[in-house]
Amino acid sequence: MPLHPENPYATANPYAAPNSYAAHPWQGSRSRPRTRISACKHLLLPLLIAFPLSILVFALEQVSNYILRANAPLGIVGIPESAFPPQSSSSNDTYLGLVIDSPIDGMPSNFIVATAVMASLFAAVSALAFWELRDGGAGSAARVTAWRWANVGVTVLNLALVVVCIVVVFLAESRNRREGLIPLMLAGKPVTRETLMCGAKDLKDWEGEDWVVVGCGSAVAGRWCLVPLLVASVALAGVCLGMGVRGKGKDGQKEGKGEEGVELGSV
Repeated sequence: MPLHPENPYATANPYAAPNSYAAHPWQGSRSRPRTRISACKHLLLPLLIAFPLSILVFALEQVSNYILRANAPLGIVGIPESAFPPQSSSSNDTYLGLVIDSPIDGMPSNFIVATAVMASLFAAVSALAFWELRDGGAGSAARVTAWRWANVGVTVLNLALVVVCIVVVFLAESRNRREGLIPLMLAGKPVTRETLMCGAKDLKDWEGEDWVVVGCGSAVAGRWCLVPLLVASVALAGVCLGMGVRGKGKDGQKEGKGEEGVELGSV
């Protein structure tokens, strides 16, 4: 006679509560909803953090580029002599009636735009991989392993791209800022878009419009938004590497158990 006629699967634990019954086999396991919640948490990182950050970087750079193209359609900006600082009386150089122009170096800004586009694509692929790996992954073990390591490869490649972009862009801007806009333009050297707009904004008696202020702010914001994008990329790569290592360990344990079973059967 079972302990509880209405539930033949009742527990016989004397320390259990009087009305506590063991789970019926038909009730299923509760671990699957928790796994889905965990998968949703993983999806938040690429979809709600990395992807929007890359879109924000792209938008800011496009705004600054559009502003500069609209005001310098030929890619050359002339600085009137009234915008230059006054020269000393001993100097033989004069800026009277002179318009200084200099070519624009668009490489750093274009690199930021390309990195933002690739980072958004990598984030989308990573989110798809997380979705395929939800609930432990559906399908064969080879398919799960392929998605797992594809996710690792995509996130590590994205991290490397963001690191290279930050190094190249920040070094270029630091070099331009250190030399200064006026010496660069007098020497005829190319200046970056950010250096041009931010340097022109700080010149005395600049005869331009407010576009240099807006363009400078947008360019600086786009460059510094690479830093939180780097943090998100590091976190995403760490999560994917952890999943890959744990999955590899589980696969090794399964293979070890299978080999052990074969040996016992052969004996």
